[in-house]
Amino acid sequence: TWIQMAENELRMAMSRMMIGAAETVDDSFVIDSQFNDLPDDFVSCRTLRLEISPPKELDYITPSMVDRYKYLTDSVGTPDYYTIQGNMLRVISPPDTTYTATITYYTLPALASAGTNWLLDSFPKIYLYASMVEAYDYYGASDKKSEKLSDLNRMLSELEMTEEQGAAAGSLQMRTDGGKP
Repeated sequence: TWIQMAENELRMAMSRMMIGAAETVDDSFVIDSQFNDLPDDFVSCRTLRLEISPPKELDYITPSMVDRYKYLTDSVGTPDYYTIQGNMLRVISPPDTTYTATITYYTLPALASAGTNWLLDSFPKIYLYASMVEAYDYYGASDKKSEKLSDLNRMLSELEMTEEQGAAAGSLQMRTDGGKP
């Protein structure tokens, strides 16, 4: 139970980070209505592209902005925007046909169904400390909970910084035009 509770808290923390190891691509995601079920392991969306000719990238809008696009929510057509509402992907405008899309999203599969996942494999202490925070909370040991929560937040910050450094390093390119630097 503590692991499940820890996973829920870690999913919320991960939704604010963009961890490359957590990225999943589903190139056969079906959009057949205005509200579509998200994958069970979904944490947050990176991109959503309709596989039409030419492919069309949908723009994200916040759920609160949907009201501003009310005129689009009533007219059926090719979707232009999407938002996340609960465990549903909402497209605006409602689709006029069934579309196949490629969704790139961040994930943290539950250990109960997967047996393991990228976070447990690469950063087992994060799982351990998150579970300990839940256990200390259950037993009312607020001093121990605060200590482990502080350690957990430090580890999550280090994970995020490591990811950002890796992304920055990957974007450097060497000039090969023969000019001197």
